[in-house]
Amino acid sequence: MTVRVLAAATVSLGLALGSGPAWAAPASIAFVGDSMSDGIWGAFFRMTGGGRCSPGELTLIRDARNGTGLARPDHFDWTGELDTLVDKSMPTLVFAVIGLNDAQDLVMPDKTKFKLGSDAWLTQYQKNVADFYEHAGKGGAPVVIMGLPNLRDDSAEKHAELVNGIYHDVAANERDVSVTYIEPWHLTNDDGSFASFGKNLNGQTVQIRAPDGLHFTQAGYDVLAKYLEPSVAKALAAAHVKLSDTCLSS
Repeated sequence: MTVRVLAAATVSLGLALGSGPAWAAPASIAFVGDSMSDGIWGAFFRMTGGGRCSPGELTLIRDARNGTGLARPDHFDWTGELDTLVDKSMPTLVFAVIGLNDAQDLVMPDKTKFKLGSDAWLTQYQKNVADFYEHAGKGGAPVVIMGLPNLRDDSAEKHAELVNGIYHDVAANERDVSVTYIEPWHLTNDDGSFASFGKNLNGQTVQIRAPDGLHFTQAGYDVLAKYLEPSVAKALAAAHVKLSDTCLSS
């Protein structure tokens, strides 16, 4: 089996590095998005625990919402939630994974509906992504978003590739906030097909992907967090955050 790790790519820096606000300790990372982001929050909680980060050095804010996305703001409005989060908590960094639940018709709060697969759906989804970025970063914090990983179901995988392209392209054109798009982590068999088993952080072959073909096991989320750690550490450094050498490594 093959672990296909694509290097993290900063596709847009709407705020020049070094030009953002200085953040006082403790630093805080807000995890937003869907259940994938929630699983990553848990992995970062484990990774930064056990004395790696000194008391009060880094706070992890859990604000991911299972079952949400950007296709149904009539059901859950992420722009409003992000406004509340930023106003209340002023995170140093906003980390997101989102899109697992968005392979459906898009419905706006006023009940305007866009059929999945239509040009109108694509246009409105792109706008919703741009709004998501801008509300996440409105307090001056950089935004880091990872694309969806490879998925077992072919139709789900095609949709993930579609929305990942949107996340990347909208980030590349974002000028008002700092957005880093991270290429997703992939685990495949030698023939390129979806793989459920791979190496954990100790080098043992274990189940990495959950039985649903979408999510990760705890071991898998730990591997994913390790992949994300350098990008998160670099984004914090760009926000003028100095962490201890043992806390997060770039």
